[in-house]
Amino acid sequence: MLRRLASLKLAAWLMIVSIALLVLAIVIPQRNFLGPVFDEFVADYPGVASLVSVLALDRLFQGWALWLITGVLCLNVLVCTLNRLSPRRRRVSQSGMRWRHVGNVSPEAVVSAISGVVDDAGFARVETGRALLAAQRGVSGFWGSIVLHLSILVIAVGGIASALLSFSGEMVIADGQSLQDTRSSYLSVAEEPRFGSAYSGVTVSVDDVEFAYEAETLVKAIARMRAIDGAGRVITKDVSVNHPLDVGGKSFLLMDSGLAAELVLPGAAGEEIRGSIVNLGQKTSVGWQDSIEVAGPDGETVVLELIAMPVRVESGGEMPAEEFLVTDPHLFLRSFDGDSIYAERLLTPGESVEIAPGLDLTFTGMRVWNRYLVRGDQGRWITYVGFWLAVAGTIWRFAVPHRIVAVRECRDGTGLEIGFRSYPWDGLAVNADEDMLARIASVAGDPVIPHPTKPEPHDSKGGTP
Repeated sequence: MLRRLASLKLAAWLMIVSIALLVLAIVIPQRNFLGPVFDEFVADYPGVASLVSVLALDRLFQGWALWLITGVLCLNVLVCTLNRLSPRRRRVSQSGMRWRHVGNVSPEAVVSAISGVVDDAGFARVETGRALLAAQRGVSGFWGSIVLHLSILVIAVGGIASALLSFSGEMVIADGQSLQDTRSSYLSVAEEPRFGSAYSGVTVSVDDVEFAYEAETLVKAIARMRAIDGAGRVITKDVSVNHPLDVGGKSFLLMDSGLAAELVLPGAAGEEIRGSIVNLGQKTSVGWQDSIEVAGPDGETVVLELIAMPVRVESGGEMPAEEFLVTDPHLFLRSFDGDSIYAERLLTPGESVEIAPGLDLTFTGMRVWNRYLVRGDQGRWITYVGFWLAVAGTIWRFAVPHRIVAVRECRDGTGLEIGFRSYPWDGLAVNADEDMLARIASVAGDPVIPHPTKPEPHDSKGGTP
């Protein structure tokens, strides 16, 4: 049972099935990645969505299938590693060795001389079975394969930690605005950790946003961000695509931007409420558009339709391609309650308008909002360690190939045979090894027609040459 569980064939099939699942994750909508878009898929294809959900194909990276495959693969690697560490499996085996006939000489006359050749080549002699002499070099390369096996287990642990502790959400912050890492600050949350707190309470601010254009094409977008962590430390970072702000165990990755309007509205007792930033989410040909609702003086709901323009756009005109270079900000406002339109006006910073009887609004300026993908993955550091272990193990294994040389009497009693094996490849010392084999052949006498250089049949139970 354990022998089958440790087989290379089983590991290969498990990897093939894992790759197939990853392909399915590309083809089939994933609930935790798409969020609201997945809800549209459910509404459009309820039957298919129900089947996908029952089979857990909508959450492949957290579903039972990937957990099962990962568990069996880890068990396969663990058992295989333990087998390799066992003394029986680490004996010098003749499996895979290539033998050639080197001469019709008396073994006793040349073994001592051959021993000197092997010693000069840096090979260490080992106890053998029926071979007259056996020696090996590069034994430490075996531990490279053990490190490689260990890396697979570490990566699997990192994957499990990521599945249990990951966070994913979207947050919108305008320049000059500060938000705390709490649930209410997020536009949407796609994934929360199954253990521990999802929110750290750190304060995140955007001090400024810089854009650069070349030939009407955006070539640079940088958000100068500042954060205060739980210990009171201030962290600053110029955030751009693929260069996130890391704070509180989360990464803030810049996604896209838009225009926002800063408004002043009267409060319940008539006092002014400043800093009301309205992020306008829909891009149109003339500017960024959205609508909000405010309470009128008599308790009625007043709807405000807003269009922010980086420069004044005349009737029938279009917003320039450099949409984020705000040089002459204008805000078009329309306020209404049902069929009653109270105001319809184009405002510049500092101008006010009565949006309902007895209710004034002031447009104080224009800002830029940025949407951030916020991800927390406590398991990624474990995965990084596993990745570098895999790199180190692979280099170690191939940099130090295990080489074995043996000398034995021919089965037909006609002289000597030299056997040699280098695993997993010939290595960089192939010329030196060939020289050593040539010297052994020379000591044993002039080589005759070599036997076919085919390896010995694989001895699954081990054995000695």
